[in-house]
Amino acid sequence: MEIKTKGIEIPSTHKSAIRDLVRSKLMGTEIVESSSEKMTLQVLTQLSQLPFSVALQRMYTTAKNMHQESIEALNELDLEHAEEIIKIDDEVDRFSLYLLRNLNLALENVQVLIDSGLEKPSDCLGYRTAVKCVERIADHGVLIAKKIKYLKSPIDKKILKEIQNISMESLIVFENSITALFKRDYQMAENVAANVSEVIEIEKKLMDSLKFNEDTGIIKLILEDIRRTAEYSRDISEIVIDETVQNIIEES
Repeated sequence: MEIKTKGIEIPSTHKSAIRDLVRSKLMGTEIVESSSEKMTLQVLTQLSQLPFSVALQRMYTTAKNMHQESIEALNELDLEHAEEIIKIDDEVDRFSLYLLRNLNLALENVQVLIDSGLEKPSDCLGYRTAVKCVERIADHGVLIAKKIKYLKSPIDKKILKEIQNISMESLIVFENSITALFKRDYQMAENVAANVSEVIEIEKKLMDSLKFNEDTGIIKLILEDIRRTAEYSRDISEIVIDETVQNIIEES
């Protein structure tokens, strides 16, 4: 079931009502995707209805949306939007529990492994790390949202623009790390690792350029959350490199 709007955000009160309904009344139903303009509900009665790759992709999409919306809320100093983002973290945690539980089961049961869409037991170890990385990226999206209420005044437009640019670059490496994971693309994973270093360098330069005022500490913490998103993306890319390096050696 898809609940979506046409060009406007779903009001926070409506999102909260939908989540409460799912948790309290709709047994076996999960919110498998949530963004500013769409929520997708799915009844999960069998593992094969939500393969591992699909669940991880939706977990990634939710975490990415949380980060994007946190920056949007920061831009507007929108505390209501920030509170809604914090609530979305519950959906990421539920995906994480679902995926980690199935990974544990897959290590013990070949049929569960097949139903999960995985090829071999060793896949479970790398994917477990990837799931935890995505969960932590979502946590940093929440931390950005939580810090908004502590800002005393709107952020300088020039600084805000730089924050938005760093955020965009961190989300690009996040997206590329997940793509590399699904495609088992060694070269893309190597590129992610290199691009993360660039994001960190840009973040450091902005940190060093900030002039002290009553909001400087909060801005620096927000920049740290954005940087951590890029660093966890690098961790995901390293999983791909470790799992595919042997193939590269054999080909050469």
